[in-house]
Amino acid sequence: QEDTFTIDLFKQVIDSILKFHIGWWDAEELKGEDFLRATGEPLCMIHASTTDVVKDYCRAWREKELPQFASKFSGELSQETLGLILKSIDAWEKLYPARIGKGRGLTLLHGDLHKYNIFYPKDASKHTLYFTDWETFKRGIGTYDLCYLVADEEPDRRRSMEEGLLRYYHNGLMEGGVSGYSWDDCVSDYRLSVMANLFPTLVWKRLPTFKSRMEQFLDWDCQDLLL
Repeated sequence: QEDTFTIDLFKQVIDSILKFHIGWWDAEELKGEDFLRATGEPLCMIHASTTDVVKDYCRAWREKELPQFASKFSGELSQETLGLILKSIDAWEKLYPARIGKGRGLTLLHGDLHKYNIFYPKDASKHTLYFTDWETFKRGIGTYDLCYLVADEEPDRRRSMEEGLLRYYHNGLMEGGVSGYSWDDCVSDYRLSVMANLFPTLVWKRLPTFKSRMEQFLDWDCQDLLL
């Protein structure tokens, strides 16, 4: 699907995302223990767990993941860039608990929704698509699944379609009956999603992926969120 991932196909994927995001939006089940316990995998930072769990995640990123990443790419990353990552982790420790502490606008995330975790129909007019690999499902802010899906597009292509797809997603939420979630709320959540999307690359130690997501971070002025 790499060469045929059109805007229409992105929208078809978003339509499928919306089905479970709307169905689980602020669902009482999301407050259960299964959604609050720590997961401990590379995609954990967006997990809307407890404040203590988020702090534990951030401590691990500061003390283990970032030093290992910095050591591996010491000759290819500036101290300014490494400092920006550290500030992002420090900010996340406060920003995300404050966001999820509102207790609203949370839903079920796939958590690892990239192009290769999707089964595509041969005939989209007759059949829907399906998501596979639900191993990293979690409670979180819904914009993350969209952010994760588009993050690794070539930067110019991503920039040309990203806000339009986010508006399509937000409109879908509104049409699906979600209330009390404004466009500004959606953009704010997307910026947090972009920040969270940077963190897994430290574990994966994929420099091109990191650089691509750092561009996304700067495009959405996420540095302005840092304390």
